[in-house]
This record gives sequence, structure tokens and C-alpha cells, in this order.
Amino acid sequence: MGYGPEIGGVVYLAVCAGILLSMMAYFASDLWDMGVGVARAAKGKRDPAARLAAQIFAASVPIAAAVFALPYIDFTFPPYSPTVIGWSAVGGGVVMLVLDRMSMTIKRLEHASFVDMIVVALSQLVAFLVPGVSRAGITMTFARALGYERVDAARFSLLLGIPAMAGWCLLQVLALAKAGSLVWQPWLIGVGAASFFAGLIMLAIMMAWLKRHSFAPFAIYRILLGGAVLAIVWRASP
Repeated sequence: MGYGPEIGGVVYLAVCAGILLSMMAYFASDLWDMGVGVARAAKGKRDPAARLAAQIFAASVPIAAAVFALPYIDFTFPPYSPTVIGWSAVGGGVVMLVLDRMSMTIKRLEHASFVDMIVVALSQLVAFLVPGVSRAGITMTFARALGYERVDAARFSLLLGIPAMAGWCLLQVLALAKAGSLVWQPWLIGVGAASFFAGLIMLAIMMAWLKRHSFAPFAIYRILLGGAVLAIVWRASP
């Protein structure tokens, strides 16, 4: 049985949904604490988890507003060319490597201010607008530049990534529904499940690594990946 070209959109949606669920599962304890904290705050009790929830919400509003406003301001995205993607990956890797080594390590996520949260959240716009820039990579880099410990920089990035990924999934659903391409196939559950477990394993490995080591392997991976893309483009050029 053949499938039309629209199937690629729902496969991508299944992958995104699986990654979102893996992030929510890994940080289930944090999400639960924030939910309980908000309930406590509603009763007039101060709670640090409620403050974190408020910070994430406040930081997500401007990025969501900017993304949803783009179609109405006649914005033109940069071309999705291999050259742009390659240089973006190399540049992002170099910046992450340098800032990770040079930045101080003095803050925990519990010390985050609303300004820090908004600054890191807005950095996601660069990943949204520039092909080849990693959302997680740039937010972790900004968090490190602001002085957060490596594990907390990763938590910072990934907790902000949950509403960002949820919004992206919603945009995908709306776009596919508008195009009449929101089709369902039972095997999409398998795609989502594979994405979920792969994401969960990678999160566990990354967080365990960052407890004792630096972001260097992740930065070098970006540099090598971008370099490989640029090398292929150069060899293919007439």
C-alpha cells in the first residue's frame, strides 16, 4: 500500500510528540512539584516551585507571541540550504565550546531570575529562524553564558523546551489540518514510541554526563556534523 507525500508531515508530528512526552516523563518530578506549588500559591503560600512555573510561563509568552506573529508580518525565512545549515551548526558548536569553557559556574536553576528565564527563552527564536541552529544547544549555551552550572543549564533549557515543543506540535497539527494532511495510521504509534524511548535514553545519558563533565562532546559533534555537511556541499559544487 502506498502513501502520499502528506504522510511525512504526520511522521514528523509523531516524532515531535514522542520527544515531548520523553521530556515530560524525564522531568515528571519537576512538573509535579510545579503543579503542587501553583496550587499552594493559589492558597497564598509561597513556594519556589510555583515561582519556577511562573517564570517558565512568563518566558514562554513572548516567544509564543513572536512565533505566532511571524505569518502576519510578511517575514521571509532564511533559505534552508545545506551551506546555511552547515555553517550554523559549526558556528553554534564553536560558540558553545568557547562559552562553556569561559563561563563561570555559580548559579543553580533555583537562583534563576525572570530576566534570565526570558533571555534564555528568547534565544530559541534564533533556532526557529536560522536553519541548522539547535534549540537545545543555543538555550544551554545562553544559560552557561549567564553562569549556570552545566546540569542546571540543561534543566533550564529542557524545561523551557517543554512548552516550546508543545507549541510546535500544536502548530504542526493546525498546519496539517488546514492542508487536509492530518491522516492517521496505526504504525504512527510505533514511530512516536521509538522517539519517546530514544529521547528518554538520550536525556538520561546527557544529564549523567554533565554531572561530571562539560558540554565539549556535544559542541564537537555539532562542529563535525556541520563540517561534514559543508564538505559534501564543497565536493558537490561544480
